[in-house]
Amino acid sequence: YELLVDYINSEKKTLEDALSINKKNVSTKKYYIELIKIVLDHVEELKDLYHAIIINNQNSIIMNILIDVITKDVEDKVNDNKNTSEVPSKIITKFYVGAVVNVCIEWLMNNNSYKKEDIIKYLTILLPDNIDKL
Repeated sequence: YELLVDYINSEKKTLEDALSINKKNVSTKKYYIELIKIVLDHVEELKDLYHAIIINNQNSIIMNILIDVITKDVEDKVNDNKNTSEVPSKIITKFYVGAVVNVCIEWLMNNNSYKKEDIIKYLTILLPDNIDKL
């Protein structure tokens, strides 16, 4: 059990470190595109683990950790941008975290039916340029 906990914490730290580099992106749209790239790379690297978790139990601790790490990162970005939108920060955060996690799960569950590069291209089209002004 302790080995599993150490492994999970190690992977959590790896993801947090990768996401912390992304915080330097000034453009909010670029930040989200990089966030998605980082999460897709992370999920691909641990593909067998995530695939088994999603098939057997979507409410597992590792999925909760993944969502928590992404949520913290997005919350920080929204707060750093001094959200002046009429949309509350928590709603913005939940919306984008849900999008990132669901796209990754869909990609994983459909045996990577799209190339990561294509997903990034599609999401670049879908994300508005004025995302930080919404």
